[in-house]
Amino acid sequence: MDGSKDMQLRVFWGNAELDFRDASFGPGVTTVEVSCTMGNIEIVVPPWLAVDVDVSSFMGSVEERHRVPADPDPTRPVLRIEGAIRLGNLEVETRLAGESRSDARRRERGERKRLRHERRALRRAERRALPPGSEG
Repeated sequence: MDGSKDMQLRVFWGNAELDFRDASFGPGVTTVEVSCTMGNIEIVVPPWLAVDVDVSSFMGSVEERHRVPADPDPTRPVLRIEGAIRLGNLEVETRLAGESRSDARRRERGERKRLRHERRALRRAERRALPPGSEG
């Protein structure tokens, strides 16, 4: 690339995988422009990287879990994925360095379970609390 922070990825009747877990991003937005016809693109990102996906799909699917803050910090890196998927698939997945797909699913399931338990415990504690102004 010529010093810019943009990349183009074209897939026709094939598969491509981009793994950004060990990549170094500078502040601001880095754009990956994708075009996929009858193929699959998998993009793997680390949990600390904000991701913004703006991809159209015709007879295909875009599976994403993007995490862009409401008030973006200009000093924080953001990966922006834009483009079009035709008769194909785009999957954006978050994984830790060295983590397999199944390990990531197990970790995410455990995190969701832990959060559920914490919310239930908080609701139980709120129900047990005395109303304001009352004394035990």
